[in-house]
Amino acid sequence: MIEIQDPRCIKLSGTNEQALAQVSYAMEKMNKRRPFDDGVSQHLRDALLPDRIVATLNMEGIVATRRQTIAVMDAMRVQETVGKSEIEIVNTLRADEFIQEAVDNGVTFDERLVRQINSVLLHTLRQDAGQFRLGDVELPGAPFSPPPPGDVPELIRKLVEVYPLGESVHPVLHAAWLHAQFTQIHPFSDGNGRTGRLLQDWTLIRRGYFPIGIPPSQRDDYYKALELADSGEWDEFVELLAVLQLSMLAKIEAVVGATERRQTFITKLATAAAAKDRNTRHRSYLVWRRRMELLSNTFEEACSELDRASNVVGATFRGFGVVEFRDWESICRYGSIDKSWLFSLIFFAEGHPFYKVIAYLRRHNPLPAVDDFSPPRDAVALYFTGTDLPDGDRPNFYLFSDPHIRVREVLFSEDGPIVYHQPTPSDNWKISRYSNDNQIVEELFLDIFVRKAGLHVDG
Repeated sequence: MIEIQDPRCIKLSGTNEQALAQVSYAMEKMNKRRPFDDGVSQHLRDALLPDRIVATLNMEGIVATRRQTIAVMDAMRVQETVGKSEIEIVNTLRADEFIQEAVDNGVTFDERLVRQINSVLLHTLRQDAGQFRLGDVELPGAPFSPPPPGDVPELIRKLVEVYPLGESVHPVLHAAWLHAQFTQIHPFSDGNGRTGRLLQDWTLIRRGYFPIGIPPSQRDDYYKALELADSGEWDEFVELLAVLQLSMLAKIEAVVGATERRQTFITKLATAAAAKDRNTRHRSYLVWRRRMELLSNTFEEACSELDRASNVVGATFRGFGVVEFRDWESICRYGSIDKSWLFSLIFFAEGHPFYKVIAYLRRHNPLPAVDDFSPPRDAVALYFTGTDLPDGDRPNFYLFSDPHIRVREVLFSEDGPIVYHQPTPSDNWKISRYSNDNQIVEELFLDIFVRKAGLHVDG
C-alpha cells in the first residue's frame, strides 16, 4: 500500500521557497483590493472560467473549445441533441460551482466531498459516478500502477486524516500535496485527474487563493511533475502550481485594473449624463407643473363661478399646491407618494354637502388595450376619487367604483389633455382627447350634478 506523506515534512529548494514567498506577496497586494464588487466578480468569472474549464477537459483528451464553453455557460442546460462534449462542459461547470459553494458553506475535507465532486463531474456519463472503483485501472505510459481497489477506502481515510496537518504549510504546497496524493490513489474508474484538480482548487479557494487552470501545453511538465511528487520529489510540481498561481494573479490584476479604470470612466460619463438628464427632467417637470396648475385653476374658477351663479347648487374648491420637483421624481420612480393631493371639491345641493372629490397625483399605469400612444417616461397623471357625504366611506385611491363619475384620470400629452373614463371597475376603459381643460371640468360637474344629484340640464 502506498504511503500518505505528511505535508509538513515536504522539503523544497530555496528557489521554490522564494517562489512561494512571491505568491504570498502578490496575494497580499491583491487582498487589499478585495472583496470585489459583484460586477467585478462576475467579470472575472466570465473572463477566466472558460479557459480553466477547457484546460482541465483538454488535459484528459476531451474536445472542448472556449466558444462551446461560453455558449454552455450562457445556457447552463443540456438538450437531448447536445453531444458528449457539451455534457462534459456542463458537468465541469457545475462541479466548479459545487466546490465554490462547498467553500462558502464551510465544508471540510472528507470522503463525502471527494465522492460528490466526482459524481457531479461524471453525471449521466457513468453509472459508477462518485463510487470508488471495484477493479484495477491501467494508466498507459505511467511508471506506476494505482493501488488495488481494496486499498482505496483506507487510503482515502488516511488522506482525510492527514489533510488538516497541511494547514500549517503554504496554501500552494497544501493544494499540490492533495492533488498529487489523490491522483496517486486514483480512487475512481474515471475522472480522477479532473477530480484531483478540483480538490486542488477547493484547497486554494478555501485558503483565500484563486483556482488555477493547467494549460494542455504544459501537459508533459504536469505529468512529469506528478510522477516526481509520487516519488517524494515535490519541487517541480510546487513550482508549476506557484507559477500558475502567479500567472492567474497577473490576469486578475489586469481584469480588475481594467474594470476599475473603466468604472471610473463610466462613472464620469454617467455623472455627466445624469446632470444632463436632470436638467431635461427638470424642464419636463416645469412644463407638467404649469399644466397641472392651469387645470387646478380652471376647477377653482368653475367652483367660484357656480357659487356666484346659483343659490341652490355649489362647489367648494380647496387647493394643496403642485408637488415639488423632488416629490415629482419620487412619483416617477415609485409610482406614488403620500400627501400627493392636488385639490379637493365638495359639492352642495340646497345648502347640504352631498359629494366630495379628491384629485391626486400618481404615475400613469399604461393600459395596453386602451393607450394608442406611448406615454412619456415621466407620465405623472391626475387621478380622481370620491365619496358620498356626509356619511360616505373613506375615499378609495386604487379601486374607485362610483358608476356615476366617469372621469378617472387626466394625463397630459404634447397635444393636450387625455382623459381616461371607466364608469365602473367592470367596464372597459376609454380615452378622450380634449382641446382644453374646461371640457374636463364640465364633464365632471355634469356627472356629479346630473348623474348623482338628479339635476336636469337642458341640452
